[in-house]
Amino acid sequence: MLLSLLAGCGCPTFADMEVRDPAGLGDAALDEAIVAGIADFAAWTGREGVCVPAVEVREDVLPAVSSAVGRYRGPKRPILVEPGGHDVEEVVRHELCHALDFEEGHSVENMDLFPPEDIPANEFYVTDESRSNEAFARACERVPDLDLPLALEARCGDTLLSARDRYLHDIVWSEADALSLSNDPRDVRFEAARLDLDVDLYIQGTGSAGGDLLLAVDWHDPARDHYVAGVVRVRPGTGELDARLEIPSESMEPRLVVAASDDGVVVIVGDTAPGGADVAAAYTVDLEARTVTPLVLVGLPSMIQEIAVSEGVLYAIGAETTVGTWDLDTGAHAVLTPPGRVWSALRPTAGGIEAHTAAGFARYDRATDAWEVYPPLANVGGFARLSETERLFAYHYDGLRGTAVLDLSTRTWHLASDPCVSLDMEPTTAWADVGGSAWALGGYSAERPGAGVPLYRFDPVAPG
Repeated sequence: MLLSLLAGCGCPTFADMEVRDPAGLGDAALDEAIVAGIADFAAWTGREGVCVPAVEVREDVLPAVSSAVGRYRGPKRPILVEPGGHDVEEVVRHELCHALDFEEGHSVENMDLFPPEDIPANEFYVTDESRSNEAFARACERVPDLDLPLALEARCGDTLLSARDRYLHDIVWSEADALSLSNDPRDVRFEAARLDLDVDLYIQGTGSAGGDLLLAVDWHDPARDHYVAGVVRVRPGTGELDARLEIPSESMEPRLVVAASDDGVVVIVGDTAPGGADVAAAYTVDLEARTVTPLVLVGLPSMIQEIAVSEGVLYAIGAETTVGTWDLDTGAHAVLTPPGRVWSALRPTAGGIEAHTAAGFARYDRATDAWEVYPPLANVGGFARLSETERLFAYHYDGLRGTAVLDLSTRTWHLASDPCVSLDMEPTTAWADVGGSAWALGGYSAERPGAGVPLYRFDPVAPG
């Protein structure tokens, strides 16, 4: 039906849509993002077009609404987008969703799925119909990443997708290529324990050294009436905590990250010191000798999410979308641009690092200065090394919490363990590679004395 309408009214197809920038407000990257948004929308929806001739870059696309960055103005008229400040691909998809809705009537015919009350009424969204239109566009603009809940539904027999998402999956994103998690689950053995922490300890991150689990922690020092940061070692066999070692800091609320290196443990502490100055300092730590030695590294970000050390090079994620590198011998500093924003997951690997990014799991090769990106899976976070060619991730969807495995050799995902038994962990779980096993903490502090924190050890089960 849509094909005949497009042909009959002289409407362009997606392939014919133009990108226009009459005032030269954008650049090549903006044009590429617009083209990518159009291409994704066309591929996911399977439509030939939505009777929109072009996407045009303009300033103040809707002056009466300060937050507007895109605008669909009806059939045969260009969609307008502003040049900066937002995810342009998402803005383009949002406006194309409005165009699709105008032609096919998704929101008006399904107000129960796209209720007007989801959108606050204002001078722009006055009627129930306009608010339902916007509710549809906001739901439709997303990447159709429903592979995990669909796989969990098939395995567990539960209904996990909402009626709205099922409608979008079946009707709107009807041609989206499913990632297709393998029907062959990866057999993973896990052991659960409780890590007994002092109530005043809060875990900021994890690491490993010499077969031990390391915790970057902070605790309140009553004598100084502020928090201090340090490193605690955990003996995996017993769960015993020892070697609590304070790291120097001027901050009232220090932020600490830790990583193992060939020469000991590297820690970085950073935050805002008294007086408002941003500070960051690096140290090497010898837990046996209980010594802390300063490292001279210029340009460290004050707010650090995670670090990794690989072959004498320190990699650090700050608040921005880049990864900084520092040579631990010379202090030489450089910046890497990953394929997408790096979430708090960074691990060393031979010749570089591995990272969990918005574009998917990615591996950086220092020799070639290149990233290799693997297929992404939504609703997963963190990761640890399960085997030479496998990485273990935590997932959380609709109350189900478990693990999934990315096989690097086949570039495929597998559900692991028993996906229908919920583990006490989140995608943001702190992970560590310890003694050839993947370790995960299900929490960051003890809620009360003796409560402990869930601690899991995961190992691959050999086939057969």
